[in-house]
Amino acid sequence: MKIINYYKHLKIKKSDKNNIRFNKKHHRKDLKRKTKKKLRKLILINAPKRISDLNNFLAVNKSYIDFFIKKRESKHAVKCQELDLFVNPGEVFNIILKLLINPNPQFSLNFNNVKVGFGALFLIDTIGWHLSRYKTWGLHTSGMNKTQSELFHNMRTHKSQDEDYAMSSIVNEPVKIDRREEAVLTTKNYDKVSKRLRELTELGIQQKSGNKDFKLDKKTNEVIHSVISEQFDNIYQHAKNAKFGDICATYNKETNTISVLIYNFGPSIAETFLVNQVPEEVSDFIRTVVENHRKKSFFNYFGKEKFTEENVLTLLSLQAGVSSLLDEDKTRGYGLIDFIEHCFTLSNSSRVVLTSGKTTIKIDNKYKITDQEILNRERKVLTLNTSGSIFDKPDSEYVLNHDYTFPGVIIETTIPL
Repeated sequence: MKIINYYKHLKIKKSDKNNIRFNKKHHRKDLKRKTKKKLRKLILINAPKRISDLNNFLAVNKSYIDFFIKKRESKHAVKCQELDLFVNPGEVFNIILKLLINPNPQFSLNFNNVKVGFGALFLIDTIGWHLSRYKTWGLHTSGMNKTQSELFHNMRTHKSQDEDYAMSSIVNEPVKIDRREEAVLTTKNYDKVSKRLRELTELGIQQKSGNKDFKLDKKTNEVIHSVISEQFDNIYQHAKNAKFGDICATYNKETNTISVLIYNFGPSIAETFLVNQVPEEVSDFIRTVVENHRKKSFFNYFGKEKFTEENVLTLLSLQAGVSSLLDEDKTRGYGLIDFIEHCFTLSNSSRVVLTSGKTTIKIDNKYKITDQEILNRERKVLTLNTSGSIFDKPDSEYVLNHDYTFPGVIIETTIPL
């Protein structure tokens, strides 16, 4: 069994620009050297303020916690065969919510030797660091294989990182959203992650093909960078209260797999369509699709296979050109679908999963991106159904409605090279 200690005061040295995990002995010595007033001041200056995000996460899931989780236990054993945002997102979020409501200073998590996805490990770790901002606690883990254990225990999702380990390479960047007019998106911290992600992708293909001189073509480089920049633009423009967006990527040397996750707390994708004023042609298109679904009785608000207006809005956000900023920039709304398409040129086994609000959308090679006439021109469309029509109901195994809510957006991409 291993333990990760998330201590309350992760950053207490003014000269130290990176948060580090203190052992208890070191922690006590530093407390003796500093007065509580000075220590509190340093913490307020340096620690990312995400407690309100966690409190909101709990608030929007109060009914779910009361009805489905009920007991506030300080342990959890994984029971599904694969703990992964694509395969079993519900189990991942159950663990996160149990971590948040745990009343004890320790939490035991038994992975039961199941296959664990990168995104699941990332979210468990980052929630742990967020919790550590206001309470001292420890996470005991067991039942992990060597590769998973190395990745999980070397994650530092609360700080910048670019490290190479025995079985994996990890690059991570918490990106502060600077909203001052003179600094709008000029400090693009995510650029170095974008560059490193492309380097890791090239490395993986070189290892697979044996071609040490392989380089990504210009278009693929542009698409990978575009999807990252567009997602952070979306955080800046739509998540008005978000102070951070996070991006983390890893290269698994054993499986030759690239994984990347971008997430932020804030409004769901569906909420951004409802709150923000969208161009008239986009609004008309969305209204037409929603009314079509209502007339065909596609919506189901009860039972295991729920399907709601929120699910439709989230799926529509993937279609090329469906953007609240289309009038200002005709290229908006193309980044994610272009990226998805290019993932499958790198590997036919690629997977993308998006979670926002109560909706999860899963994308693999079953349903293809096609070119169709929408919004007065030919655009890329992903319908996730056999008919290929955005006016037909999507596959319920690929567009899921949950009882829990994630207040924000999570996008995880897995590319086996």
